[in-house]
Amino acid sequence: MNMKKTKKRVKVVKMDVKKSAARGKRRSFDLIGDVAVVEADSRAQAQALARHIIATCPQVKCMLREESAVKGKFRLQAYQLVWQDRAKIRQSGLGPTETVHREHGCSYLLDVRKAFFNPREATIRQALASLVLPGERVLVLFCGVGPYAILCAKRGAVVAGVDANPAAIRYAEANARKNKVHDRVQFVCADVRAFHRGETYDRVIMPLGTAAVEYIQEAFRLCEKGGTIHCFGVGPEASPFKEMEARIAREARRAGVRVRFTGRRIVLPYAPRAVKVCVDVQVL
Repeated sequence: MNMKKTKKRVKVVKMDVKKSAARGKRRSFDLIGDVAVVEADSRAQAQALARHIIATCPQVKCMLREESAVKGKFRLQAYQLVWQDRAKIRQSGLGPTETVHREHGCSYLLDVRKAFFNPREATIRQALASLVLPGERVLVLFCGVGPYAILCAKRGAVVAGVDANPAAIRYAEANARKNKVHDRVQFVCADVRAFHRGETYDRVIMPLGTAAVEYIQEAFRLCEKGGTIHCFGVGPEASPFKEMEARIAREARRAGVRVRFTGRRIVLPYAPRAVKVCVDVQVL
């Protein structure tokens, strides 16, 4: 494929990001429902944040400090409990780290210790869902607790979601019912490489932060000709898309398919001098 010819057709979109996620900064926090997740270099720093969080976010029932990066087959993190309000936990009717997160008119039940969920990706979730047309067949690989799948179903798509984490799938199924799209969404607990139902999809979404490109061959196999793959990854700030697009082009040649890059999005800061991105790939 002639990369120079396709370059002019690519739409670059910079997504809104939180200043608290800016590169190199620590001591920030995210709210997932009524659970606060803190980035801090020590427990003492995390506890120092507690007073501010409680004052500005009175709904918070517990606060956790990240102790590890997202890792493993199920994309989980280790957390340290920093603070909790037992009365608020009882009032919620849920466990200390189980919560209901709300965004874009949807509600997502999850336990942050059992299933991956990034509240900072609300903007990209809405952006990709806005591209979906009624009647589209959409596949979400690494679907987690279902936010992409549910938003696409609300747009009138017929959606399949796949994740290897059984806890995430249980929450995704509950969330489909909660958001009244269970008749248009089916979730499957399976390894992405083992997933096969003998059908292809108009749109494949791959919201796996750093390694989605490792599964691009599976996406080629499952994407309908003329369809679009939304592949997430990480790249350097100076040239965030170059390496990822080159890898996708190589993999496309290996798979014997032709592709065209139709969109690029900078999703979030990821690390010092690195950003998370999403590349739109049309299968020709």
